[in-house]
Amino acid sequence: MPTRQVLLRRLPKEWPYWAGGLCLAAVNTVVMALEGRPWGITGTLTNAGGRLLQFVGFRPQTWPYFQSPIQERSWSQFGWWDGMLWFNLGIVAGVVLSGMDAGDLALRRIRSWRKVALALGGGLLMGYGARISLGCTAGNLLGGIPSFSLQGWIFGAATFLGVLAGIRLFRRVL
Repeated sequence: MPTRQVLLRRLPKEWPYWAGGLCLAAVNTVVMALEGRPWGITGTLTNAGGRLLQFVGFRPQTWPYFQSPIQERSWSQFGWWDGMLWFNLGIVAGVVLSGMDAGDLALRRIRSWRKVALALGGGLLMGYGARISLGCTAGNLLGGIPSFSLQGWIFGAATFLGVLAGIRLFRRVL
């Protein structure tokens, strides 16, 4: 029997939350060791988006956001060889490939435009919130707590409360 099939039979169909937490901790540790900084997504994607806009003729480096001291340094150091960018793109590719392999990835007809609007609105709010707080969940929570930052713990508690409120709202609206 091929090795892949043996491995897949031994892996659980669904993993417990604590196993996912341990995997995230291990990934964050590897990223910190390789990159010298905690795992971050939104800053890297913001810089990549800015560079793409620059490529097509815009001048994002003149926008106030990119001129703030923190972002200006990040912008000047960013390049297409950035390890964090390729790490994050690799995660997306891995999710897509594993979803295709499991048969869970399929295009479906949109049944509720209300759900689409809620998903887009939620995504925009999350992205905006991540940028004004100078980082997403990965940077604030997974980077903040291991580095003994009070901000990481505050963010974790606020995220927990926000998720609870979001679940209640989601259940009422849909």
